[in-house]
Amino acid sequence: MFFFKIWYYIVKPFSCINQIRMKKQTIILSLIFIFSMISNAQVLLLQENFQDWKAEAGIAPEPPSKSPTGVEYSFSKKLVDAKTQGTFTSNALVVQPEQSIGTTGRADGNGSPTKGRIIMKGTKTYLQLPQLPSMGKVIIKASAGTDLKEFKIQASADGKNFEDVANTLTPCEKAVIKAFSFNLSFAKPIVLRIVPNSSSAINIWDIEIYSL
Repeated sequence: MFFFKIWYYIVKPFSCINQIRMKKQTIILSLIFIFSMISNAQVLLLQENFQDWKAEAGIAPEPPSKSPTGVEYSFSKKLVDAKTQGTFTSNALVVQPEQSIGTTGRADGNGSPTKGRIIMKGTKTYLQLPQLPSMGKVIIKASAGTDLKEFKIQASADGKNFEDVANTLTPCEKAVIKAFSFNLSFAKPIVLRIVPNSSSAINIWDIEIYSL
């Protein structure tokens, strides 16, 4: 009985205190983990499907069986946050806001696009995206006019001098739309370009860019 009283009045309270302390520590550690996950989450900065762009048919091709030649193009709009004004530019672009995948095309995996696309062809053409404060994951849904024609990503800190981003040269299939994902690591403001790597047409349907 004596030892029971010692346990009940002395040992048990300390045991309860330790349990409370352990619970508090567990809660604190859980909160730290949650806040860490939130702070490290990538934020969607840009989501583009070209549906609100002005249509541009480009220059009629010769012969007519070939794709049209793009023209210089610029389009400004509010980005995902509805506050930041961003400008897209190109030196040679065809814009088809109403174009759908149609009966002749197909989507591979999660490549199913929304309505609307742009067309570029030629290694000197590009689509330049708005400057963003950082860049992590980039998703581009694309297809080609001819099998295994490629596009690549270029980056610039000043918006003038662009360099190829390593491991972004990407082959596309004819009439098959795929979602291509790139894990970039730009912690400072950066401008991207999407550039065809051949004379054949590259179709860009959707673009998503997340913060680092």
